[in-house]
Amino acid sequence: YANYKGYIKLNQSKFSRDIERVRRHLDREFFADSNDLPGERELTQFVSENAYLLGGFAAGILVGVGMS
Repeated sequence: YANYKGYIKLNQSKFSRDIERVRRHLDREFFADSNDLPGERELTQFVSENAYLLGGFAAGILVGVGMS
């Protein structure tokens, strides 16, 4: 409404440039190289060290679903 009435003036080229910068930054941040991901060995070690935690989490999910 404010843009329609003329209260807000938008510089389209600057806005597009800023959006493109944000998109590139997010691409670099979230879609990094696959070398940053943990390998199979690290994942198996994590699961074996946190088996009780994962079991409790799964049991909580099942109880929650059963009560709903």
